[in-house]
Amino acid sequence: MTVQHDVVEAETKGNGRVVRRVLLVDHNAGDRTMVGRFLRDQRQEADRRYELIEVTTGEEGLARCRDHRFDCLLLEFFLPDMNGREFIDALRKNEREGAPVPILILTSHEDDDNAAEAFKRGVEDYLVKDSLTSTSLVRAIENSIERFRIKRELEEQRAAVELRNQRLVELRNELQATIAELADATKAKDRFLAVMSHEMRTPLNAILGYTELLEMELDGELTEGQRQQVERIRVGGRHLLDLTNDVLDLTRADALKLELDLRPVDVGAIVDEVAALLERQAEAKGIALDISECRAGLPHVQADLHRLRQVLTNIVGNAIKFTDEGSVRVRCVPPEDDGMVKIEVIDTGIGIEAALLPRVFEEFYQVKNDLTRRHGGSGLGLAISQRLARLMGGDITTSSTLGEGSTFTIWLRPASEGSELRPEDVARHGARMAVRSMGATRTQASEEAPAKSAVTVVAYGQDVEALTELARRVSPGVRLVWTTNAEDVGKLVALEHAALVVLDVGTGDSAAWRAAQQMQELPDDQMAAVLLLPSLSAAIPDETSQVLDLGWVSLVPKPFTAAQLTHAISTATGHHSSESNTPGYDVLVVDDDEDSRRVAVRFLAEAGLSPRDVADGEAALTEMRRRPPDVVVLDLMMPVLDGFGVLAAMRTDPTMSAIPVVVLTAKSLTDRERQFLSRTAARVLQKGAHRLGDVAALVMRAAARTRDAGRGA
Repeated sequence: MTVQHDVVEAETKGNGRVVRRVLLVDHNAGDRTMVGRFLRDQRQEADRRYELIEVTTGEEGLARCRDHRFDCLLLEFFLPDMNGREFIDALRKNEREGAPVPILILTSHEDDDNAAEAFKRGVEDYLVKDSLTSTSLVRAIENSIERFRIKRELEEQRAAVELRNQRLVELRNELQATIAELADATKAKDRFLAVMSHEMRTPLNAILGYTELLEMELDGELTEGQRQQVERIRVGGRHLLDLTNDVLDLTRADALKLELDLRPVDVGAIVDEVAALLERQAEAKGIALDISECRAGLPHVQADLHRLRQVLTNIVGNAIKFTDEGSVRVRCVPPEDDGMVKIEVIDTGIGIEAALLPRVFEEFYQVKNDLTRRHGGSGLGLAISQRLARLMGGDITTSSTLGEGSTFTIWLRPASEGSELRPEDVARHGARMAVRSMGATRTQASEEAPAKSAVTVVAYGQDVEALTELARRVSPGVRLVWTTNAEDVGKLVALEHAALVVLDVGTGDSAAWRAAQQMQELPDDQMAAVLLLPSLSAAIPDETSQVLDLGWVSLVPKPFTAAQLTHAISTATGHHSSESNTPGYDVLVVDDDEDSRRVAVRFLAEAGLSPRDVADGEAALTEMRRRPPDVVVLDLMMPVLDGFGVLAAMRTDPTMSAIPVVVLTAKSLTDRERQFLSRTAARVLQKGAHRLGDVAALVMRAAARTRDAGRGA
């Protein structure tokens, strides 16, 4: 049975009072009457009224709760069809379909166990009917409604927090998954670039080699049209090879965050060094290279010295390249309101259209004009330079007027006030500028007393004490110029006209191979022989350790030309390439790439030499033992037995130890290739460190050999 009636007097309806809808579930009519009376007695409360709905069974109460919303539920614990625990369990189950409601237990029997069970199930209060009054009932209802409201709000807030936490966990998982995907993508990119580098360079080397064979007209004279077509193949192949190498440089620039060595750097010193390097290039074009506005007074900047030199060399080199007349001016500006030191490179070249300026730092972008096409390039130099500048906390910007010239500005952060330059940086700058001064007077000195002049040798290693002692031991017969910076080797060779380069390939990193790559940028007439040494150290080695001499080799870049290969053989054998009647040396070519072997064999045969070839290191050793050649052309990176293994075996075998070697190396190495060369060198050279006396003897013998070959300075 359901009874619904308003327990408030009629005249109070509609006066804006709070209406409490209360469901009373009780089978006892007298108790229902009592509750109704208690609620009516509260009519003096002006801010609320109670609407009481009465039912007599648990099923009716559950049905009402499913279909209607109530502010409070008064429940008799002992009903005809169920008890209070069963009602509450059923109601909580049904709350998924209806609104939740606070529950007060009304009972005629005070029972602690029932009360505990009721509270465990979430009731707000447990009331004994005999002790009820109008005031206590209303207070219990209002308190229960307020507590229930607060609990619901807390539950909603907790649910919201849990939802946010769950979302944060999901976002974290998504971020971790994204990071893992990016890491996988980076690894895949590195693998792709390594494979691409090798797989593209190998056929490109063959294309360029076969192209030169066609240009040599060994199989018949070419028509003018055929010559033009072959030239286009050669230019296109060379451009594609340069592009491949530049892509590798760009990917290495992306990884420089872990390689930068930021320290106080003297901007003026860097400008001096770059000017010394590029002034001949400017003179050859008849343009002035002016650095007079980069003198004393500038604060030190916080930068990686070698990378800053690379950036400035690129910017100034570009300015010279695209300026046919006028000047290239380097201007240094101290910090102003922006707090940055600026290096401005101002040229009077072709200029750039204003609409194209925002794109000049994009990868692979080139301004479309005849001068750009004539000078070539991959469009990556500026992108790499700007990336390096930003990694150092600065930037590169540009302004330009078409037909009048351009200004490229390198922005750099000043070093902390009072910071000092590293002593070794100061010493190296002094040595570089001294080399520049000596280079200017060197030709005259050589002409005056060529027979008495010392042979100049450039040495690279990491141990300053060992290099200093080595220079002392080989003097005065050999003038040894040393550096601990691999980036300086190529410049020193060119400026010093060095006849020999000593490379410590056992340093554990790939710096020696970067130095070797730099040397490959030199003109053929400036290429020097190379002495490969392991573990150049001032420390006294174990008396039982063996000294391994990888010997005097000559480096040739892949792809090589006929002139480069024959010149390298002349260097390795000590036969001056300018002499007539070049001996018909028996040359063994060792390379796993069939096309590279074919091209080398054809070049050498045309030069009057007697070449033969094998495809791997083990076959090379077998062939050399069967019939020792006069000279070996050896690729370092081969399967089965690599070039270092061949060199080591040759130098420890009396029948092969004296055979000269020409080493083939890629012009631009991937990080994986550098690591391969460093690992294999370390593995081969682990037999022991050279004693400085042995090293000095090796250098003296090699220097004497260069003097005898007519290459001494």
